[in-house]
Amino acid sequence: MTLLKIDRRLSCICFALLTPAVLTAESPDRFLRPGLAVTEIRIASPQPAGRPILITLIATNETDKPISLGAEPYLGVNWVEVRITDARGMVREAVLENGGGRPWSAGRLRLLPPGQSEQVPALAPPQQAGTYTLRIGDKKAQVTVKYDEQLIRARDAELLERLRHREDLFALHVFQRYPYQALTGALLKDLLSEDSQTAAGALQNLCSLRRLPKDASVVVRKAIEKQLELVEQQAAKNCGISVSLFYLAAKIGTDDALSLLLRVAHAKVAIETRADAMDALGSFQQAEAVRELRDALKDPNERVRFYAARALAQRKDPTPIPVLVEIARDKQSQWRSHAVEALNNYPNDPDAIAVLKENNRAVGRPSFASWWGGFIGPEWLLQDPLVREELKLTKEQSKKVTEIVEQTRSDLRDRMRKIGPGAGLAVASALHEKLHEERQMALARVLTPEQVDRLWQVNLQRFRIDVLLIPEVQKGIKLSADQEQKILAIMHNTDQERVEINETTGAYPEECRMKMATLEKASAEKIMAVLTEVQKKALRELAGKPFDLNADAQNVGKGDGVNK
Repeated sequence: MTLLKIDRRLSCICFALLTPAVLTAESPDRFLRPGLAVTEIRIASPQPAGRPILITLIATNETDKPISLGAEPYLGVNWVEVRITDARGMVREAVLENGGGRPWSAGRLRLLPPGQSEQVPALAPPQQAGTYTLRIGDKKAQVTVKYDEQLIRARDAELLERLRHREDLFALHVFQRYPYQALTGALLKDLLSEDSQTAAGALQNLCSLRRLPKDASVVVRKAIEKQLELVEQQAAKNCGISVSLFYLAAKIGTDDALSLLLRVAHAKVAIETRADAMDALGSFQQAEAVRELRDALKDPNERVRFYAARALAQRKDPTPIPVLVEIARDKQSQWRSHAVEALNNYPNDPDAIAVLKENNRAVGRPSFASWWGGFIGPEWLLQDPLVREELKLTKEQSKKVTEIVEQTRSDLRDRMRKIGPGAGLAVASALHEKLHEERQMALARVLTPEQVDRLWQVNLQRFRIDVLLIPEVQKGIKLSADQEQKILAIMHNTDQERVEINETTGAYPEECRMKMATLEKASAEKIMAVLTEVQKKALRELAGKPFDLNADAQNVGKGDGVNK
């Protein structure tokens, strides 16, 4: 009985580490970690005009206890505010960023001892030529920005070399934010390299971009043709590089790129390769791509049928509903849970609704647990010393939890290495779900029922308003079907408004942040207004005794109503 409860509840305990903190201008250090202070700002001068300003922050532990820095090689600083003053005294407000703070990163958890410092890389927006003072809180530094072709080339060459190293996460973030033509062009050339490692590294970097220039189609075509020849020669094997190239072609989206994927769809290649080609076809807008996907719904292989059905479902195309329903009801199918998720695209179809209800899912939107449960398990939350103290873990329990974390990271790295960099989303998802089940079994042998209950409560207090999508919460507060639909409609409208805000204010981070904060608050208030007073009370009781994991965190209890 205890194991079942852990299986249901621990699948949700994950979003806590993803909740972004809101930073005020008066206290920039709070975002890094409670107890950490920015004690120095280092900027190499001069910096090239037209390129982002690269900064190194020195963050010092000013407490008398070690501070957890997470598993990444550097701290995340996204949304830390910086004031940029030019020589005339004109002030511009911007935000620092470095793409850090991803809790699913593999690696050993790092601790910063009292009095010691950590170097944190960050970037500020590009500036025109001139002299500037950058201020973060009460710390400041000066930098000269020059328009110098040699300086620009040197910066690009340095960043390219770091990208080719493939393990420099900060360099990858800089490239994703500012994919200058010089860098993109060099990586496209690398794509045709005879050295497989060089080609794979370039592919990995290029796949991280949201878009590619249309003229990249020629190079990508040559690369796909080269890899396709290898795949066709070894039909029994799946080529991870070729699969990633399919998605690169999908980012371009031209007829030329489409013709190559159609060739793959009819080639004598491994089932995995054909299935991933179907997945990539879903990104093309051409009618020919849709026809190919519909034809694949009759393919004798279930994997190919599912990938084609899921790609069509993302377009809201009703054609694949029977295929998805059949797979979702097949208890032996490895694609069953993914088919259920795909059926969320059809909130008005009676067959889709029936399957979703059979699987205890919120109609019209994937369950919250399914978004994250298989990728970020409860052991990540249990790493926090405050959580361990709250749960009163013994030394032996803490040791076992740490072992589970280390084993999970090791297993994840090993298994991802085996399936290769070109594995499709469904393959990676299935791998994570299997690891998730293994983690549940391991934790069930470590935690007591009382500790599981408290861990569940702590996590609820860290959810945003999406906590109302968790089936157990819905049952606990007796949420009606009508209320659920109203809440889903509010969430859907909020999602659309988020996109609009990003599109209109993305270049102005401070304005974007303020509008997002206003939107989230308004959305939460609308959703809470759907609940009765009795339900609000029940929600507070589910969350249990208030617990503040981090003083800087905006948990649900403070912003979204669970503990209000």
